[in-house]
Amino acid sequence: MKKTVLIVVGALIVGTIFFLQHPATSFAATNLLPNGNFEIADSSNSSRPQGWITGKWGTNTTTFSYPSPGVGGTRAVGITMSSRTSGDAKWTATPVTITAGKTYEYSDSYISDVTTHVTLEITLSDGTTQYPDVGHPSPSANWATARYQFTAPANAQSVRIFHLINQVGSLKIDNASLTEIVPTDPDNLIKNPSLEDEEATNKPQNWATGRWGTNATTFDFPVAGQSGVRAARTSVSSWSSGDAKWYFDDVPVTAGSAYQFSDYYKSTTQSFVTVRFKKTDGTFTFLDIGSRTPATNWTQFSAPFTVPVGTVSVTVFHLIRSVGSLDVDTFSLKKIVSDPTKFDKGYVSLNFDDGWLSVYENAIPILNAAGFKSDQYIVTDYLSDNYPGYVKPSLVLQMQSQGHSIGAHTRTHPNLTQLSLEQAQAEISGSRQDLLGIGSHPVSTFAYPFGAYNNSVKQIVQNTGFLGARSSDGGFNDKTQNIWALRRKSMEVTTTFEDIKGYIDSALTEKTWVILLFHEVNNSGHRYSVTPALLQQVVNYLKSKNVTPITVEEGIQKMTQ
Repeated sequence: MKKTVLIVVGALIVGTIFFLQHPATSFAATNLLPNGNFEIADSSNSSRPQGWITGKWGTNTTTFSYPSPGVGGTRAVGITMSSRTSGDAKWTATPVTITAGKTYEYSDSYISDVTTHVTLEITLSDGTTQYPDVGHPSPSANWATARYQFTAPANAQSVRIFHLINQVGSLKIDNASLTEIVPTDPDNLIKNPSLEDEEATNKPQNWATGRWGTNATTFDFPVAGQSGVRAARTSVSSWSSGDAKWYFDDVPVTAGSAYQFSDYYKSTTQSFVTVRFKKTDGTFTFLDIGSRTPATNWTQFSAPFTVPVGTVSVTVFHLIRSVGSLDVDTFSLKKIVSDPTKFDKGYVSLNFDDGWLSVYENAIPILNAAGFKSDQYIVTDYLSDNYPGYVKPSLVLQMQSQGHSIGAHTRTHPNLTQLSLEQAQAEISGSRQDLLGIGSHPVSTFAYPFGAYNNSVKQIVQNTGFLGARSSDGGFNDKTQNIWALRRKSMEVTTTFEDIKGYIDSALTEKTWVILLFHEVNNSGHRYSVTPALLQQVVNYLKSKNVTPITVEEGIQKMTQ
């Protein structure tokens, strides 16, 4: 079946076809076309159905017939064009009142021996008319269905629909119908969420493409979909930097409120999901809410997020940043009305990954002086003398005795999603056993190296006896966050005090939990390093706000309170 959308760009109306097998809409029962089954003849002229007239223009020889045998032997209308130089011919009903911005569906049953056209005559409030050509039904020797959708443009007042013929041939029509479409999911903020409405050639309505960096990327639409016929594909054939994605038009949101995003995807490479927040001053901020490993079958991604202060609208990028392809379909963005996401207040955690010696030497004294606890995630192979830049067992136990929580970060810091299940098991449970073996206890939480995880890895972590795990998905945690994929904000050499202050302020204002993730604490200038002076500023600011950091285990406990 086919389906059409009508849009207005300035004063230009464009109509194009798209296909629909499983429509994401429901249809009003009322047929807006009078006598759409043609069963009632006009009382003053029995050669035409009541409420319908014929029309033709140009140089052609055309005959109109009524009644002709219809579907199941009932009445239909017919047109035969025996010669043509120009013009067209059609049956049409009286004009129907429509409302700007609302979506309508036209359908009929037809038989034709040539390609025909479905054209709208839109009358605007200023009296002008426009004629978008919205469909081209293929020839059919048996009764077939033509079905198209369109959205009434601004200032639209009425429409007439022409299923016309403009070449030598014949056309019969029965069961003509025009209905207003009522969305089945009015809570979904995304327009055209299943990508079924096509705006122009190779582009769904209310969607755009984006890319940056050095890569060779193509965008394909339509490709085979998940919920209907149509989906969108991003393909990267070469990559040095950047990313590429399809994304929907920005939608307005409420700062401080929680929203749930979901979509379906297939991919040959790892993909990432990022929320783009548009601020009141027109600038943008970004939040990573997930990453996904390749999937050969349609797979759902779903994650909540909280809108930060000063945001007016959002869109979401499901993107790739490596060679491969990504198909996306069936999007949803809904406000969480009954908000279970809020904590009693905002919380902050200080995490340090890998077990760097510089953390013990430069960060621990600052934290101890303030009476602050932290989470220290240790790569246990680094505890050996082969790694001089990392803490040794005695220092781990000393940090623990001072109130800092010791967590596991694998034995060798691999990408767990690239290992066999047996190898991943050895890395995860082995690192916990290593820490318990040196006298650290209880080792209750885990951090994924590189933030890389999938369902199998999460299950191993859970089975090993951990209470939860931290990923490298960016952002804040609320009470609905998956405890096996906690989010964080990463501190790097380019991170400023104002950045970190903003993270803390957002968590306190929105009653969420932010995990501030550090690695090295020194003046090396390495990418994943911060200076002791910056850490001191952060600690001083937390003290000024009367905020005492909590451990990850404490945060997990608060999620269930």
